[in-house]
Amino acid sequence: MPSCSTEINGLKLLHANPCYAHDVFATVADNRSYLRQWLPWVDPTQTVEDTRLFLATCQQKYAMQKQFTTLMYLHGQFIGIAGYNDLNHANHTGEIGYWMAMHCQGKGFMSAAVRKIIELGFNNFDLNRQVIRAAVDNKPSRAVAERLGFTYEGVERQSANLNGRYLDMAVYSLLKQEWLEQQPED
Repeated sequence: MPSCSTEINGLKLLHANPCYAHDVFATVADNRSYLRQWLPWVDPTQTVEDTRLFLATCQQKYAMQKQFTTLMYLHGQFIGIAGYNDLNHANHTGEIGYWMAMHCQGKGFMSAAVRKIIELGFNNFDLNRQVIRAAVDNKPSRAVAERLGFTYEGVERQSANLNGRYLDMAVYSLLKQEWLEQQPED
């Protein structure tokens, strides 16, 4: 998948590739204090090379059909990542993960990107169940799941270790049949 468009004009999803490491690292560096509240990999990501290795790993895991990571570009500027942190083909499940530059939040970009990821999961990866886990206090991330029709399943208590503190994670899921019922008829 070289790229795919979303419902928002100018918002494209590109398949993760190490050639984008400078763009990704610059956005992480600019948003480090915000992102580190929710994501454990932010502090160890200190160089462009760290990011290049991450993107190369994404490619390898995609080749093994274990992960699918896309880079979000808005009018040619990198703004975030959305994709599957884990694909379980035996159970037809996928766990969606995402993050975005702080200045782009609240404008519908992440919802549009995750909507496209959901479509790809049900249509191209033969998924039956998709999951989003977000820190209980991460209201923007939880709002994406709720806006897209995911069902709140509950809280996994202290299930994430973030910089030495444990976070409770809200768990949401969406089944293929539920997604199909939400879609407008042509």
